[in-house]
Amino acid sequence: MNVFQPIKAGNVAHLTASVRQLRWHTRYWGIALAIGLFLFGFEAIQIVWFAPFRAPNVGLVVQLALTLLFYSAWVFAPRLAWAVFDQTTGTVASLSIQLVGRLVLAGLVLSIAHLGFLAILKLFMWAGAGWGFAMIPIAILETWIGYSGLWLVIYALSCFVIYIVRSRLAKTDHSNQRFEVRKNGKILSVSAHEILWVEASGNYVQLHTGRGIFMLRKSLAKLSTDLQGGAFVRSHRQALINLDHVQSINSSAGLKTFEVHLSDGNIAPLSRRKLTAFKSKMLTSQ
Repeated sequence: MNVFQPIKAGNVAHLTASVRQLRWHTRYWGIALAIGLFLFGFEAIQIVWFAPFRAPNVGLVVQLALTLLFYSAWVFAPRLAWAVFDQTTGTVASLSIQLVGRLVLAGLVLSIAHLGFLAILKLFMWAGAGWGFAMIPIAILETWIGYSGLWLVIYALSCFVIYIVRSRLAKTDHSNQRFEVRKNGKILSVSAHEILWVEASGNYVQLHTGRGIFMLRKSLAKLSTDLQGGAFVRSHRQALINLDHVQSINSSAGLKTFEVHLSDGNIAPLSRRKLTAFKSKMLTSQ
């Protein structure tokens, strides 16, 4: 995807969210599955050790397998909740009425789908001969009323954990942060890792990228704070440089000032006062 491609204003949030969904790491699937397996463990003990919990229509192994299938399906609940965060907040780690409303709606829909699946399994394993599809809606309603409270509590706890994880990611990972800018009457989306360096320009900053210069209404000090902890380092009172694009540091004008040569061939200023800290940061980031 070309992040500098002109997009409509209404699609900016969607584009931003779709990129940030990459933050869902593979290991999160394992964590989500562990929750389901933990709950499965309790029911498996009941099924194995207590005869009243064994289904009459299937054998022990089949009952355990179907029960495991039900609890394994839980992995999709945290993943979809994460997607709701993506679509609603993007990189912002904050709660809002809109976010809470969407999470509640998603939780209700997911609980009906997941517990509906459980109701069908229970009919298959426990219902007497002659049960038909007409019994499914009543079985789903009864199952949802009986289990939705516990299900939604676990879902709420999962959403809270997701919020904590995303809050920490927002403070430490800025590679996927994006900025909405305007140029020639068009709205563009610029990602942080595409920025070579930033130059102060009054109440604005100039984002120097491989595809041109874009103006952003934000002070250099505020942008430095937003990108704190990433690859961006203050090199001058009017400059912020992305260390991922630094090629070399050259001296000029009798060592009074220095120049930072970037990957695209452009040059950014480096003050003598910030030279030592800049070089130290550059070396430790490699």
